[in-house]
Amino acid sequence: MHAMDRLRTVRFVALRRLYLRPVVGTTAVTPLPSPLPSHAIKGVRIVSTISAMSTRISVSCLFLVATCLTGPLLAATPDHLPGPLFRDGIENIADGPVSVEDAARFLAQATFGPTDADIAHLREVHYQGWLNEQFSAAPSLKLAYHDWVADVLNEGTGTTTLREAWFLGALGGPDPQNNAFIHSDQLRQRVAFALSEIFVISDQNTLLAQFPNGTAHYYDILGNNAFGNFRTLLEQVTLSPACTST
Repeated sequence: MHAMDRLRTVRFVALRRLYLRPVVGTTAVTPLPSPLPSHAIKGVRIVSTISAMSTRISVSCLFLVATCLTGPLLAATPDHLPGPLFRDGIENIADGPVSVEDAARFLAQATFGPTDADIAHLREVHYQGWLNEQFSAAPSLKLAYHDWVADVLNEGTGTTTLREAWFLGALGGPDPQNNAFIHSDQLRQRVAFALSEIFVISDQNTLLAQFPNGTAHYYDILGNNAFGNFRTLLEQVTLSPACTST
């Protein structure tokens, strides 16, 4: 059979199926001609699938309308967060987390990995309290560590020095030059790390390899702007000597 004839047959079967659906309250349907050609059977299967999908969509829309009509309509909030119908199990930021598992999952995403003490602390202060602590925590600066190694310890600096500074901020703990200062800005360091994978420089560049203080200063730009304005971050990254040298 010619391709155009097959298309006409499929369209005929589809229209016949569509217009001979039973009316509500009846069960009689005019049967389709039998036997059907193989291409017509495929057309019936396609139309049947579409009909079943339409039924499911109609039921979903009916449920959505019924859900909306069960309570008073509320004015839309002027934020960019998903509406209540699109939230799935999101806890109140002032009350959660409700379980150890939720606390561990949150901290695994917001830090470089939690300890038991971190999980217990989060459950005590809740999400909002923990975020407030992180926003107010003093930033761990890579350049300050680099200068301490170079100027106080009188040691040579390089990639190893920068790696030590990075782990100090990522893992937290007492500062080696001042044990009274505890590095606790885990969220800032996690965001700075994410930004460093977007705004990339490399110490494979000869000039940056010779001046690790430039790389440390660049990373501090990312850390200092982790919670700030993105426009300001773009400007400072663009004007950074490390970026222009890459």
